[in-house]
Amino acid sequence: MDSETLRKFNLLRLTGCLGDLIESFYFTDEPKFSQYSCYKDDPESGGTSVDINEERAKIKACGEFLERTCLNYTEGLSPELISMKFNKALCVDPARFVNFRDTDMSYKKEQYISLIRNSKISWVKGRNECNMEEILIPAQLVFVEYPFSEPLIRPRISTGAAAAENFEDALSKGILENIERDAYIISYLSRRKLPKVELERELKTLEEYFNRYLIELNVFDITTDIEVPSYMCIALDRTGFGPAVSVGLKTGFDEVESIKGAILESHQIRQWTRYQYLKQGNVPLTNSKDIKSEKDRGLFWYNKERITDLDFLLGNEETVRIGQIRRPAMNRKSLVNYLQNKGVQTFSVDITYPPYKEAGFNVIRTIQPELHPLFLEEEFPCYHSNRLNKFLGNNVINLLPHPFI
Repeated sequence: MDSETLRKFNLLRLTGCLGDLIESFYFTDEPKFSQYSCYKDDPESGGTSVDINEERAKIKACGEFLERTCLNYTEGLSPELISMKFNKALCVDPARFVNFRDTDMSYKKEQYISLIRNSKISWVKGRNECNMEEILIPAQLVFVEYPFSEPLIRPRISTGAAAAENFEDALSKGILENIERDAYIISYLSRRKLPKVELERELKTLEEYFNRYLIELNVFDITTDIEVPSYMCIALDRTGFGPAVSVGLKTGFDEVESIKGAILESHQIRQWTRYQYLKQGNVPLTNSKDIKSEKDRGLFWYNKERITDLDFLLGNEETVRIGQIRRPAMNRKSLVNYLQNKGVQTFSVDITYPPYKEAGFNVIRTIQPELHPLFLEEEFPCYHSNRLNKFLGNNVINLLPHPFI
């Protein structure tokens, strides 16, 4: 199956529709895995991957290239933009996606929502997966890059975009990523006390491999009331030579594979951050107000003194074994209905460029307004949602910029 997928990607490359697949640079004093990049002109805008399996690493890098490419609005390739004011009979209400508080804005929230509803903005055709009806969705919630001159609904980010060889798999991958990011950001902002996962068998072997390089793995169960198993790996480096904090996330139905995925993602982010640090001239970032990019966020968490900022997580002595972790009696196919029963609606937009569709790939943007969004722009923090408020209770929001990039 993997070899057939790679064959499709190779055909795309031959037609000039896919970037070059290149084995990535790695540090000799770091754990070694298969690492690939897929890009055309700019390595920073392509797809990257780390995996134990070489074929999967190649597929991940190529798949991420498709996702990133399709997230950029391109006239003639992307879905048509429709310019109009909000119409409740035709459109999803943009107010459902506004995660700012009054204190975060120069407007009162209700005034800002009124401004959005009464502004002419761009929309694209999507589908409500709960009732299979067509609906218009704000383009700025779908594309990361497109002609933008309208009130900001929420910070643009790639969360929920996924590539696969059929619509259903791409949709479920996007849903799982939305759940993953919701679980992470709610846990961090509310300072949830999370149980640490005891790593056993092949995961213990993986942990020991990292330990040989003086990297400490801390895997936490971040599963929320959504009850789809979700994990966070915080890789710590106390030596002062590499990034002190690197975070990886993964949600899925196979606990071992999901934990492995979180560990590998933390390592991928670690490699990237260390490289950016060297390019920057070995200068970390100390003022959170200076965070303007993913690179800045990585540099902010580079110094080992930052580790104590995670004491609310690292100091919790509660542990859990994989077999004890709760999981719902469901599968990928029943995700939409399961989440609807949890009060979460699912919308989708097919953003696949025609050449990718012809090659047998689907790139789907999955949008779920009730789940709390991950945000990377400190200028536009998302500190409000009913879900976050439920987990916060009477506690104060953790305002220190989160470490995931």
